Amino acid sequence: PRMESLQDSACRLLDLCQKACEDGTISEDERDDLLEGVDEVREEQLRLATHCREVIRTEDLKETHLVSKDLLNETVFLFGLSVFAEKVTDLAELIANIDDSEDTSALKSLCKTIREGYLEGCAWPDQDRVIFACRNWIVIAVCFVLGYFVECKKCVFSRHDAGMAQCMCFLINHYSGSAFLNNIKKIL
Repeated sequence: PRMESLQDSACRLLDLCQKACEDGTISEDERDDLLEGVDEVREEQLRLATHCREVIRTEDLKETHLVSKDLLNETVFLFGLSVFAEKVTDLAELIANIDDSEDTSALKSLCKTIREGYLEGCAWPDQDRVIFACRNWIVIAVCFVLGYFVECKKCVFSRHDAGMAQCMCFLINHYSGSAFLNNIKKIL
């Protein structure tokens, strides 16, 4: 019931977001409804989190695992549901905080986003990072070409397969030493 109530409140809030955006302006009533919906979803998240902690504590007394194998799938599902609810509340808050008083066009919004997001926030990488990126791009590209065009009957990789390039992505690391060994373990 707690999962269903969180899901229902998050879906209602998502419907409110859609209805608020239909006409292109956000009225005060729509803004209030959105903020009330955000509060409702957050309360449901808190109730569900409290209940989950209680369940995990009772399961934890039975076993030594923090999350038991019996509850692993449910825990992953709850995490996904919680992330969905959080993203919906973020969207609702964003819509509720839209300032209708300033005249914004799509082109102005696009230019502002590019300016603030890319140009002002961009820092040129140092020479070591550029060399690292170029060197690894070349290795991955060569592995991709080899995996795609070269046929080998006794090889692990088959023709038209990007598996060799994928393995290289795991193996390449900016750090030396134990990082390489850890990446080998990831593949195995």
